[in-house]
Amino acid sequence: MEVIHWCWVVVGVVMGWCWYKSIKNKAKEEGSGVPRGNPGWPVIGETIDFIASGWSSRPVSFMEKRKSRYGKVFKTNILGKPVIVSTDPEVNKVVLQNIGNIFIPAYPQTITEILGESSILQMNGSLQKRVHALLGGFLRSPQLKARITRDIERYVKLTLDSWKDQHIVYVQDEVRKITFDVLVRVLVSITPGEDLNFMKREFAEVIKGLICLPIKFPGTRLYKSLKVH
Repeated sequence: MEVIHWCWVVVGVVMGWCWYKSIKNKAKEEGSGVPRGNPGWPVIGETIDFIASGWSSRPVSFMEKRKSRYGKVFKTNILGKPVIVSTDPEVNKVVLQNIGNIFIPAYPQTITEILGESSILQMNGSLQKRVHALLGGFLRSPQLKARITRDIERYVKLTLDSWKDQHIVYVQDEVRKITFDVLVRVLVSITPGEDLNFMKREFAEVIKGLICLPIKFPGTRLYKSLKVH
Protein backbone atom coordinates (compact mmCIF):
# COMPACT_ATOMS: atom_id res chain seq x y z
CA MET A 1 0.00 0.00 0.00
CA GLU A 2 2.88 2.35 0.76
CA VAL A 3 4.25 1.81 -2.75
CA ILE A 4 0.88 2.70 -4.25
CA HIS A 5 0.74 5.79 -2.05
CA TRP A 6 4.12 6.98 -3.31
CA CYS A 7 3.10 6.30 -6.91
CA TRP A 8 0.13 8.62 -6.48
CA VAL A 9 2.41 11.22 -4.93
CA VAL A 10 4.73 11.08 -7.95
CA VAL A 11 1.78 11.33 -10.33
CA GLY A 12 0.49 14.33 -8.40
CA VAL A 13 3.87 16.07 -8.52
CA VAL A 14 4.22 15.46 -12.27
CA MET A 15 0.70 16.70 -12.99
CA GLY A 16 1.28 19.74 -10.81
CA TRP A 17 4.54 20.51 -12.60
CA CYS A 18 2.86 20.16 -15.99
CA TRP A 19 0.00 22.42 -14.91
CA TYR A 20 2.44 25.02 -13.59
CA LYS A 21 4.49 24.96 -16.80
CA SER A 22 1.41 25.22 -19.00
CA ILE A 23 0.13 28.25 -17.07
CA LYS A 24 3.57 29.85 -17.15
CA ASN A 25 4.04 29.22 -20.87
CA LYS A 26 0.54 30.47 -21.65
CA ALA A 27 1.27 33.72 -19.88
CA LYS A 28 4.47 34.15 -21.89
CA GLU A 29 2.79 33.36 -25.19
CA GLU A 30 0.00 35.85 -24.71
CA GLY A 31 2.57 38.61 -24.82
CA SER A 32 4.91 37.09 -27.43
CA GLY A 33 2.56 36.29 -30.29
CA VAL A 34 3.37 32.55 -30.30
CA PRO A 35 0.60 30.56 -32.05
CA ARG A 36 -1.79 28.49 -29.99
CA GLY A 37 -1.20 24.78 -29.61
CA ASN A 38 -0.37 21.97 -27.23
CA PRO A 39 3.22 21.04 -26.27
CA GLY A 40 2.03 17.57 -25.19
CA TRP A 41 3.81 15.43 -22.63
CA PRO A 42 7.18 16.42 -21.12
CA VAL A 43 10.13 15.30 -23.32
CA ILE A 44 8.11 13.22 -25.81
CA GLY A 45 5.61 15.99 -26.59
CA GLU A 46 3.16 14.83 -29.27
CA THR A 47 5.67 12.63 -31.07
CA ILE A 48 3.75 9.38 -30.56
CA ASP A 49 0.59 10.82 -32.11
CA PHE A 50 2.63 12.33 -34.95
CA ILE A 51 4.38 9.05 -35.84
CA ALA A 52 1.21 6.98 -35.39
CA SER A 53 -0.69 9.15 -37.86
CA GLY A 54 2.11 8.70 -40.39
CA TRP A 55 1.64 4.92 -40.29
CA SER A 56 -2.15 5.15 -40.47
CA SER A 57 -4.41 5.27 -43.53
CA ARG A 58 -4.75 9.05 -43.01
CA PRO A 59 -1.25 10.45 -42.39
CA VAL A 60 -2.53 14.05 -42.53
CA SER A 61 -4.83 13.47 -39.55
CA PHE A 62 -2.23 14.88 -37.12
CA MET A 63 -2.20 18.21 -38.96
CA GLU A 64 -5.94 18.32 -39.68
CA LYS A 65 -6.88 17.72 -36.05
CA ARG A 66 -4.72 20.59 -34.78
CA LYS A 67 -5.57 22.86 -37.67
CA SER A 68 -9.28 22.59 -36.82
CA ARG A 69 -8.53 23.26 -33.15
CA TYR A 70 -5.86 25.99 -33.26
CA GLY A 71 -5.89 27.39 -36.81
CA LYS A 72 -3.61 27.08 -39.84
CA VAL A 73 -0.49 27.89 -37.81
CA PHE A 74 -0.02 26.14 -34.47
CA LYS A 75 2.67 25.05 -32.04
CA THR A 76 3.50 21.53 -30.95
CA ASN A 77 6.42 19.46 -29.68
CA ILE A 78 7.63 16.57 -31.83
CA LEU A 79 10.86 14.60 -32.11
CA GLY A 80 12.24 16.23 -28.98
CA LYS A 81 11.87 19.84 -30.12
CA PRO A 82 9.19 22.56 -29.79
CA VAL A 83 8.11 23.57 -33.29
CA ILE A 84 5.61 25.82 -35.05
CA VAL A 85 3.70 24.11 -37.86
CA SER A 86 2.23 26.06 -40.77
CA THR A 87 -0.47 24.68 -43.06
CA ASP A 88 -1.04 28.11 -44.59
CA PRO A 89 0.19 28.32 -48.24
CA GLU A 90 0.95 32.04 -47.95
CA VAL A 91 3.03 31.61 -44.80
CA ASN A 92 4.87 28.66 -46.34
CA LYS A 93 5.61 30.69 -49.46
CA VAL A 94 7.20 33.47 -47.39
CA VAL A 95 9.32 30.94 -45.47
CA LEU A 96 10.52 29.11 -48.60
CA GLN A 97 11.38 32.36 -50.39
CA ASN A 98 13.53 33.52 -47.47
CA ILE A 99 15.43 30.34 -46.62
CA GLY A 100 19.04 31.28 -45.92
CA ASN A 101 18.13 34.90 -45.19
CA ILE A 102 15.43 35.36 -42.56
CA PHE A 103 14.91 31.65 -42.00
CA ILE A 104 17.75 29.17 -41.48
CA PRO A 105 16.96 25.52 -42.34
CA ALA A 106 17.01 23.11 -39.42
CA TYR A 107 16.26 19.41 -39.17
CA PRO A 108 15.36 17.00 -36.35
CA GLN A 109 18.23 15.82 -34.20
CA THR A 110 17.74 12.27 -35.48
CA ILE A 111 18.60 13.37 -39.03
CA THR A 112 21.78 15.08 -37.79
CA GLU A 113 22.73 11.98 -35.80
CA ILE A 114 22.32 9.64 -38.77
CA LEU A 115 23.55 11.79 -41.67
CA GLY A 116 26.27 13.60 -39.71
CA GLU A 117 27.29 17.20 -39.19
CA SER A 118 28.84 17.42 -42.68
CA SER A 119 25.63 16.44 -44.49
CA ILE A 120 24.43 18.77 -47.25
CA LEU A 121 21.31 19.30 -45.15
CA GLN A 122 23.45 21.08 -42.56
CA MET A 123 24.92 23.54 -45.07
CA ASN A 124 23.63 27.09 -45.29
CA GLY A 125 24.40 30.30 -47.13
CA SER A 126 26.97 30.49 -49.94
CA LEU A 127 28.33 26.97 -49.31
CA GLN A 128 24.88 25.45 -49.77
CA LYS A 129 24.32 27.37 -53.01
CA ARG A 130 27.70 26.28 -54.35
CA VAL A 131 27.13 22.60 -53.58
CA HIS A 132 23.60 22.71 -55.02
CA ALA A 133 24.96 24.31 -58.20
CA LEU A 134 27.60 21.57 -58.58
CA LEU A 135 25.05 18.81 -58.04
CA GLY A 136 22.57 20.49 -60.38
CA GLY A 137 25.17 20.69 -63.13
CA PHE A 138 25.98 17.00 -62.71
CA LEU A 139 22.33 15.91 -62.76
CA ARG A 140 21.58 18.05 -65.83
CA SER A 141 24.39 16.60 -67.94
CA PRO A 142 23.15 15.02 -71.21
CA GLN A 143 25.16 11.83 -70.60
CA LEU A 144 23.56 11.23 -67.20
CA LYS A 145 20.08 12.02 -68.51
CA ALA A 146 20.49 9.52 -71.33
CA ARG A 147 21.70 6.82 -68.97
CA ILE A 148 18.95 7.43 -66.43
CA THR A 149 16.32 7.39 -69.18
CA ARG A 150 17.51 3.98 -70.40
CA ASP A 151 17.58 2.57 -66.86
CA ILE A 152 14.12 3.93 -66.05
CA GLU A 153 12.66 2.40 -69.21
CA ARG A 154 14.24 -0.98 -68.48
CA TYR A 155 13.12 -1.08 -64.84
CA VAL A 156 9.59 0.04 -65.71
CA LYS A 157 9.28 -2.79 -68.24
CA LEU A 158 10.53 -5.33 -65.69
CA THR A 159 8.09 -3.99 -63.10
CA LEU A 160 5.12 -4.11 -65.49
CA ASP A 161 5.96 -7.71 -66.36
CA SER A 162 5.96 -8.62 -62.66
CA TRP A 163 2.39 -7.32 -62.27
CA LYS A 164 0.87 -10.05 -64.43
CA ASP A 165 0.44 -12.50 -61.54
CA GLN A 166 -0.52 -9.90 -58.91
CA HIS A 167 -4.15 -9.30 -57.97
CA ILE A 168 -3.42 -6.01 -56.18
CA VAL A 169 -0.73 -3.51 -57.16
CA TYR A 170 0.30 -0.64 -54.86
CA VAL A 171 1.56 1.92 -57.35
CA GLN A 172 3.30 4.10 -54.76
CA ASP A 173 5.36 1.16 -53.50
CA GLU A 174 6.23 0.11 -57.04
CA VAL A 175 7.35 3.62 -58.01
CA ARG A 176 9.51 3.79 -54.88
CA LYS A 177 11.17 0.49 -55.82
CA ILE A 178 11.88 1.67 -59.35
CA THR A 179 13.33 4.96 -58.08
CA PHE A 180 15.61 3.18 -55.61
CA ASP A 181 16.80 0.65 -58.20
CA VAL A 182 17.60 3.36 -60.75
CA LEU A 183 19.48 5.58 -58.28
CA VAL A 184 21.55 2.70 -56.92
CA ARG A 185 22.33 1.60 -60.46
CA VAL A 186 23.44 5.11 -61.49
CA LEU A 187 25.31 6.10 -58.31
CA VAL A 188 27.02 2.86 -57.24
CA SER A 189 26.54 0.56 -60.27
CA ILE A 190 24.68 -2.17 -58.39
CA THR A 191 22.31 -4.25 -60.50
CA PRO A 192 19.34 -6.39 -59.30
CA GLY A 193 20.47 -9.25 -57.11
CA GLU A 194 21.43 -10.04 -53.53
CA ASP A 195 23.58 -6.92 -53.14
CA LEU A 196 20.67 -4.69 -54.17
CA ASN A 197 18.27 -6.50 -51.83
CA PHE A 198 20.77 -6.08 -48.98
CA MET A 199 21.02 -2.34 -49.68
CA LYS A 200 17.23 -2.03 -49.69
CA ARG A 201 16.98 -3.65 -46.26
CA GLU A 202 19.75 -1.50 -44.82
CA PHE A 203 18.34 1.67 -46.37
CA ALA A 204 14.88 0.90 -44.95
CA GLU A 205 16.34 0.56 -41.44
CA VAL A 206 18.17 3.88 -41.74
CA ILE A 207 15.06 5.67 -43.02
CA LYS A 208 13.03 4.45 -40.04
CA GLY A 209 15.42 6.27 -37.72
CA LEU A 210 15.08 9.65 -39.42
CA ILE A 211 11.66 10.25 -37.85
CA CYS A 212 11.71 9.04 -34.26
CA LEU A 213 12.46 10.20 -30.73
CA PRO A 214 16.14 11.29 -30.39
CA ILE A 215 16.94 8.57 -27.84
CA LYS A 216 20.00 6.35 -28.41
CA PHE A 217 19.52 3.65 -25.78
CA PRO A 218 19.98 0.05 -26.98
CA GLY A 219 16.74 -1.22 -28.44
CA THR A 220 15.44 2.21 -29.53
CA ARG A 221 14.70 3.01 -33.15
CA LEU A 222 17.52 5.58 -33.44
CA TYR A 223 20.05 3.20 -31.89
CA LYS A 224 19.17 0.49 -34.42
CA SER A 225 19.45 2.88 -37.35
CA LEU A 226 22.84 4.14 -36.17
CA LYS A 227 24.11 0.58 -35.88
CA VAL A 228 23.17 -0.01 -39.51
CA HIS A 229 24.71 3.29 -40.54
